[in-house]
Amino acid sequence: MRKIFIAVFLSILALQCTPDYEEVKPIVYISNNTRDKGGRTFSDCTIKYTLINSFKDKDKTTLQGAVRDAFGLWQSVNRNLIYIESPVSETSEILVRFADPSEIEKTEITASTGLLSTTVKNLSSIKQSTSGQFSILLDNSYDWTNDQITKTVAYNIGFFLGLATSTNKESIMYPVYSNTPNKIIKEDSVQINTLYLLPCRTTSVGSLPIKFKLGNQMVVKEFLTGKAGTISIRSSGVMVVGPNIGESTPDGKDVLYFLIPIDKVYYVVPNYPHGSIMYRFNDNTEWLSCKSNCEFTTRGNEFISISFLVNDSMPEENTGTYDVEINYK
Repeated sequence: MRKIFIAVFLSILALQCTPDYEEVKPIVYISNNTRDKGGRTFSDCTIKYTLINSFKDKDKTTLQGAVRDAFGLWQSVNRNLIYIESPVSETSEILVRFADPSEIEKTEITASTGLLSTTVKNLSSIKQSTSGQFSILLDNSYDWTNDQITKTVAYNIGFFLGLATSTNKESIMYPVYSNTPNKIIKEDSVQINTLYLLPCRTTSVGSLPIKFKLGNQMVVKEFLTGKAGTISIRSSGVMVVGPNIGESTPDGKDVLYFLIPIDKVYYVVPNYPHGSIMYRFNDNTEWLSCKSNCEFTTRGNEFISISFLVNDSMPEENTGTYDVEINYK
């Protein structure tokens, strides 16, 4: 009986003396693009960005949210720059793309994981093309979490803007991620506000409301939405859409006098009324019907590019214009 008691006592004692090992956290070496001293690198005040693709089976909408959060971190501490999510990659200053590892120049560092050290390679880089456009490349072979994407993109944004690399593990500009919260610390805020001190006063991007005339040529309008809500496109006026068809409103028409149908050869899109207003977002090839009134929603701080066209295949024969206004509902 005494032996049994001693065995139980020693077992309990052994359990109490078992050391608690530090949980090993995943290490992500963000980028080998580093900078010892900061300096302003961007002279404009509006930065358009586009997420090009997704990776594996990840939902692109979710990935867009992670990328948007990265730009939002910098926006939250400095209002002198405007970050615009754009569907038009050709006009964006920054592209975010999940790329084959062979496109990313790799280097190794030694990082600690709990009580151990390990060698890791960077999983992203930022490159500039011959056209001047920058691409943040993320290794598409790695199983990214949303927090890792946000931290990695935010670091590369800071590098793009000229911020120096930090040795503070809490900083967004520290080039290693190990489950630390994604937040801007005072050091980051001081850096960006020192480099980008003056308010953004000029921009080539318009704001609402926008009024214009639509006639025999396609019109493209680009603007920044300052708040979330519903945006309406309202049109009025009369055009002459060809000598045989005559006058039309933005709602268009499908019949002539005496209910004679208009020949489909005169349509750009046969399913919409002839002479009516159509629109499309510039990342889409499909025309949408607007007529005299249509609406869409925005989440705010969003770059919108819209093309407008009258549904007539022979615009050179037209005279007059429609009056169009884009504004919040």
